[in-house]
Amino acid sequence: FDVEEFEIIIEHYLESSDARRAKEVLELAQRQHPGSLDLMFCEAHVLMNQGKLNRALEVLDAIGKMEAFNEDVHLHKASIYSQLRNHRRSVEHYKRALDLAEEGLDDIHLDLAFEYENLELYDLALSSLKSALEINPENEAVLYEMAYCFELTDAHQAAVSFFRDFTNDHPYSFVAWYNLGNALARMDRHVESIEALDYCLAIEERFTSAHFSKARNLLILGRFEEAIACYQETILFDGPQAVTFSYIGECFEKMEHYEQALIHYDQSIVLDPTWVDAWIGRGVVKDMQGRSMEAIKDLENAVNLAPEHGDGWYYLAN
Repeated sequence: FDVEEFEIIIEHYLESSDARRAKEVLELAQRQHPGSLDLMFCEAHVLMNQGKLNRALEVLDAIGKMEAFNEDVHLHKASIYSQLRNHRRSVEHYKRALDLAEEGLDDIHLDLAFEYENLELYDLALSSLKSALEINPENEAVLYEMAYCFELTDAHQAAVSFFRDFTNDHPYSFVAWYNLGNALARMDRHVESIEALDYCLAIEERFTSAHFSKARNLLILGRFEEAIACYQETILFDGPQAVTFSYIGECFEKMEHYEQALIHYDQSIVLDPTWVDAWIGRGVVKDMQGRSMEAIKDLENAVNLAPEHGDGWYYLAN
């Protein structure tokens, strides 16, 4: 095999979590192609996969002495230092990679933002993410990370402002409309949130996360039948799921249609016997129906499944 073929075989074994075979192939490759820089990178990959991070750094140092301007050396070092939780060193190497790289700059900015988040430097993280979007406004991973950073810092108004501006410039970005809808919902601006999510769904009809967010808004607004229809839409796209039937049960519970609520909570539990919210919902509904002993049994089941779930204990105490 030539070097490129060996690389493909080694990566195949690493992706299959078979580090032993990857190492065997690497040793064969190095015997056939001694001194290959590409195989030295493969050696670093194998060592990283085996958890031998300091040894991998030594290999990368050796490559760096031969190719001082190779951005991949710095990207790999940044990844290793991140795993070692030395996030400041990781930041240094991502910045060096940005200076050297000509392609994939948006993804490097994204990785740099992760390191800033680990250091709790959220302003710098947001700045890196904005730089990534300037390079590639279609990078959906960056848009999701922007939303996460805003949420993490409770900067909901800043999120609304940013995603409003972004959707003005990029009106077909369904992810941006989705993030805008969620930011508005966190500010209890549910009608505006629904409007943003409707734009999202007009662009990407099968985006079930947006259906869930819209349905949650409708539920909070007391528009239960519309919420149920929205949740049922997700079943058409993603198939039946415990979370969906649990939410539909909650809607029927709010409407005081208790038998329908129980049917949907039961369906949720059939799909996932560990779905705590469905057990709590069943317990609450049975209590409403005066079936207190059955309610206690369901709620005890809930707190046994999730002892940290406050609602389960609260309704059981009631």
